[in-house]
Amino acid sequence: MGQQVLHLDSPIKFCIDLLDGQIRKPTLQGQTWVVRMEDILMVMILLIKNRLKRVLSTVNAWGIKRPWIVIIIGFVFLLSGCGPDLCSNELLFENASPDKSYILTSFERNCGATIPYVRVLSLRVEKEGFDPDKYDDWIFTLHGPKNIKIEWNSNNSLIVYYPPTEDIPTKVEKWRNVNISYVVDGNL
Repeated sequence: MGQQVLHLDSPIKFCIDLLDGQIRKPTLQGQTWVVRMEDILMVMILLIKNRLKRVLSTVNAWGIKRPWIVIIIGFVFLLSGCGPDLCSNELLFENASPDKSYILTSFERNCGATIPYVRVLSLRVEKEGFDPDKYDDWIFTLHGPKNIKIEWNSNNSLIVYYPPTEDIPTKVEKWRNVNISYVVDGNL
């Protein structure tokens, strides 16, 4: 049996994949990869330890008299490449389908000063909790704080109204059995 490859979007999960031999393999339960929190913490500690060793050996080789400056820079580098996801998500509204089987969630994602805000619409089954990092459920993204209006036509039909923009929004036209249409609305 071949080895399964784990492709993930989050930097912390990427770090786990990098150190594959040093932690227990993630297990597959249904469609979800499960990694224990202890394993994530162990990976982060190993990463910090390894990076600090490299920084200190480089500092010693250069003969730098103030190694704490280099250590701080190294720590910032560590957090930028393999740290926890630093994006914040502000829930704006939720709207259930007429039969309450699906929940549409609108939220704004802020990943720092160098990346613009993103308005995101995601769909989920009613019994699932909201997870802003479940990218497969994202049906619409638009840069900037824009007004978005939605309307359920039926249990399986959704219309998204959004303002004219120079940005090209990301749109999904079918999510599971829900058909989604998009309308540019100059009044928003």
